[in-house]
Parts: sequence; structure tokens; C-alpha cells
Amino acid sequence: MRGDLTMPSRLSFARVATMIAVALAVVRFAVAVRGGMTIVGGDFYHTLPGGYVERVNPTLWNSRDLSASAAFHKDYYLYGPVQYLTLYPIAYLSSYADIARVLLAVYGILIVATIVVLWRTMVAGEAARGTGIAPAWCATLLFAPLIQCYVQREFEIVTFLIWTLGAYAIVTGRRAMGGAAMGYVTWFKLLPAGFLPYFALRRWFHAIGGFVVASLIVLGVSQAVFGLNNFLMFSVSRTINHESTAGHIVGAQFRPLVAAPATFFLDQSKSPGHLGTGFCHDWNETNETIISVRWALCGLNLRHSWLPSRGLFWGFSLGLGALFLMAFARHERQSATHLEAKWRSIWELSLILMATVVIVRAHFYYLIVLLFPLVALMYRYLMYRPHWIRIAVLAFAYVVLSAFIVPLSVLTSVSGHNAWHVYMHYNVYFYGELALFGLLFAEYWR
Repeated sequence: MRGDLTMPSRLSFARVATMIAVALAVVRFAVAVRGGMTIVGGDFYHTLPGGYVERVNPTLWNSRDLSASAAFHKDYYLYGPVQYLTLYPIAYLSSYADIARVLLAVYGILIVATIVVLWRTMVAGEAARGTGIAPAWCATLLFAPLIQCYVQREFEIVTFLIWTLGAYAIVTGRRAMGGAAMGYVTWFKLLPAGFLPYFALRRWFHAIGGFVVASLIVLGVSQAVFGLNNFLMFSVSRTINHESTAGHIVGAQFRPLVAAPATFFLDQSKSPGHLGTGFCHDWNETNETIISVRWALCGLNLRHSWLPSRGLFWGFSLGLGALFLMAFARHERQSATHLEAKWRSIWELSLILMATVVIVRAHFYYLIVLLFPLVALMYRYLMYRPHWIRIAVLAFAYVVLSAFIVPLSVLTSVSGHNAWHVYMHYNVYFYGELALFGLLFAEYWR
């Protein structure tokens, strides 16, 4: 009799706790929406209006609230063609304020769609263990990088949804569609190009075909509509800040990796903080937006001169690659059930996604993509009941990568210290990245 009373009470407690968590997530996100009502100009703002707007809509081309944009009255395009193709209709609005208001509503809908796709991906085939949408809902709406993307109207809201749709297609056996989705989003900032060799390694030729076909369509339409030579990522002659951006996108990101060991100097005429050279070329102590592994190691190197940032970077990167290939070879030799194959694909997609985004260079809002591995681990643990230590490490990784979840303005008021400065200056995000890598490899090796 007691057991009959206890079980419903436990279920009731779980339902109440879930409802409270969902409500808190909604309130937290609503606060962000309210903040988003104030027009905020992030990286997306500085890509507007785009050269084609001059002929399509002179009113937007000359809009005064775009005059501070890095691309104002420029005939070139700062990012790849996918952003301008996908958001082509915004060219018919009259100002950035109008664009921001429209995207605030549209992106809200896309975020809900992303939550649904994340949930459907993780519970696919799990009829006996299926878990509701609430964990994905809470994890997404509380995640600070997503909130920053939303408030700043970053196009990453769109690309993450498309990438997640691609992952869902791959996990459910529709690899051509998955490859096409990833091929499409590649032509924004090139980062998903890393999935092409992965598809080859898995011998997923339909995914390769989808990737190639989508790429050809994007590039062909973009050439017809915009002219590919007007995109800085394709041009060697056009420049911004006195650098060829085609070279900057590739060369300036990777040349420091093979440069001399890092050194630092203080030049008050250029920056109030230290600047880096060699391996840490372009590193700036006062920058509080970049959160890559390389950037974190440079910060640690400045505070601990004995630390070999370049050696650690290569040890870390090569170690990750070796671990991945060893685990991959192990999986290739083993037979797997449908569910085991599904989770294998999820872990592989997660590891490649994370490696392509966070190792070399990434801004804080790029971490929106880490929702995929974080939600994957959350559902895995809910359905398969791991040791409590893994749950604790996942909670740590999520809290750290979400910049402590609580609005940093609140933490700043309570502590009396600039919480964002502490988070970035001491490279706190780095420990969340390490924890997440560790959890993903722990699952991948199972």
C-alpha cells in the first residue's frame, strides 16, 4: 500500500519540478526578449545592408541607423552568401530597426523549432525510454550564447536550426538530406566544411552528394544574384582593414598555429592590455568576446610564463584527433544495434562540430552550437542513468558554458565585480569546454 502511495507522489514531484524549471526558463528568456526590444547591434548588424540593397531598396541602403555598420555603403559582403540568400526579403524593409523587429519575432519561432528538432533527434527510436521535450526546452532557453544570438539577431540562429535538421536527417537515416543541410550552412562561415571528410570516412556517399549538390546550388544562385567576387571570403583583391579578407579568413587564422612560441608585450598606444605575438599573434588581453581553446591557452600563458601554449595546443589538438580515430576504428570493427548506431553518430557529429568551432577561433555566441552535444548528453543520462559524477560534470559544463546561467548584471551587482570581465579574463569558459570534450569522449568510447 505504501508503495502505491509513494510512486504517485514521486511522479507528482517530478511533474511539479519540471513545470517550475520550464517556467523559470521561459521567464529568463522573456527577460532576454524584453532586452531585445532595444535595438542591439552585434556582428550581424555590421554585415548590413549588403551591396545588392543599393539597387533593390535605396531607402534601406541610405538608412541612418545603418551608418555605423562596417558594411554601410559598401558593395562587398562580409560573410558568405547563405546569410544574404536566406534573409533576402529583409532588403525590402526601410531600416535596421524594422529588420530587428521582424527578426525578433521570426527568430523566436525558429528557436522553438530548434528545440523540437533537438528533442526529436535525441529520442528517435527510444520508444521504451522516451523522455519529454521539457529538458530540451529548459536547456535551450537558459543558454546564454543562444540568448546573445537572439538579442543581437545573429544569423547563427538560422544556421544552427538548419544544421540540427541535418543532424536529425543523418541520425534517422536520410543522409543525403543531412549532407545537403550541412553543405548549405557551410557557405556562411565555412566551419561545417569539416563534415565533408567525416562523411568520406564513414563512406556516406549520399551525404557527400547532398553536400556537393547543395553547395553548387548556393554558389550558382549567389553568383547570379550577387556575384561571388563581391564576397570577401572569395576575393583576394578586395580588402578590409588593409588585409585581404580571403587570406585573413584562412591564413590569419592558421598561420599563428605554426609560428614561433608566444611572447607578449604592452603597447599603451594600441591597447591598454598586453598583445601577443608568435603563436598568440592577434591575441589581445582586453578582448572579451573570443572563447577558443587557442585564445584561452594564450591567456593562461600570459599569466604563467612557463606554460608552453603552442605545445599544449598541438598536444591537445593532436590528442583529440588520435582519440577520435582510435574510437572510430573501434566502432568500425564492432557490430551495433540501431540505437547504438544512432548514438555513435550523435557523438561523432558532436565532437566534429565542437572541434571545428571552439579550437582555433570563436566568439562567445558561436557556442550556440554546443546546445547539440549538451542536450544529447542530457537525454542520454536521463534515459540510461549514468554514474552521478557524469551528471555533475555535465551540470558544471552547462553552467560554465552558459556564463553561469544567471544574468551577469545580477552577478556583477551581487559580487561588486564585473562578472563578464572575470569570466573572460580568467578563461573560465575553457574549463567548460574541457569538461564537455571529456564527457563526449567518455560516451563515444562506450
